[in-house]
Amino acid sequence: MGSTEPITDQLISAMNSPWVRLVLFILAIAGPLLAIFFYRKGRKEKLPRYDLRSNNVVRDLSGRYESLQMFYGGKQVQNLTVTRVILWNAGRETIRDTDVATSAPIVIRPVGSCSILDARVVQENNSASKFSISTGPHPEVRCQFEYLDRDQGAVVQVVHTGKSSSDLEIAGTIKEAGKLVRKKLQIQAFRERTQRYIVGASGLFLAVFMVCLGLIDVMRTGAITGLVLPAALGAFIAYVSSLGLVRTREVPKGLEAFGVEF
Repeated sequence: MGSTEPITDQLISAMNSPWVRLVLFILAIAGPLLAIFFYRKGRKEKLPRYDLRSNNVVRDLSGRYESLQMFYGGKQVQNLTVTRVILWNAGRETIRDTDVATSAPIVIRPVGSCSILDARVVQENNSASKFSISTGPHPEVRCQFEYLDRDQGAVVQVVHTGKSSSDLEIAGTIKEAGKLVRKKLQIQAFRERTQRYIVGASGLFLAVFMVCLGLIDVMRTGAITGLVLPAALGAFIAYVSSLGLVRTREVPKGLEAFGVEF
């Protein structure tokens, strides 16, 4: 018993140290966050995603100019719209061609009276995946590939007689993942990525600066409570700043053609 008391006293003394309290405080905050981070990083799943945006070139031509006619590929049209479709795998598990359901292939098809006049792949970020499109007897564009790893895919440009993106439908089913899901990309954030990087980096620097001020206060006073407010404000600023940085990365690398003017 006699030898236990000095050890107990040492433990109590160590627990009263501001540095030990600081370490425990950081671990209490960082522990759950790191657990969530590594869980999400380690989780593997197939996430087939798509988005589309359109540029309406001509709308209701005959209604405005009765004597004016427009032809595309020998076919007379009243409306002409160019739509870019981005298809990619947002998950960490590879999507293979055998994962595409035979009864529900990945297709871009017109809606209602809209007709597809032309389609081509304008960009892909992994030539080894052999992403390609084909048109059959049905008025739709079928997309094929050998495999898609994380953030790999392609941008397909479709010329059609609709007026907007709502005149096209993207369909398809991936085994163990379900139907393709639309993820609206932050195009404006992508175009202003330089400004957002500056704002985001400045915010992160301010967050670190505030935490450092809190650490200096702890060293000066020995009170761990002096770090609570700077740490909380720093975490909030870092979170808000990171939103801008995340949005600039929403367009997968190598598929920037989706975000540029066309």
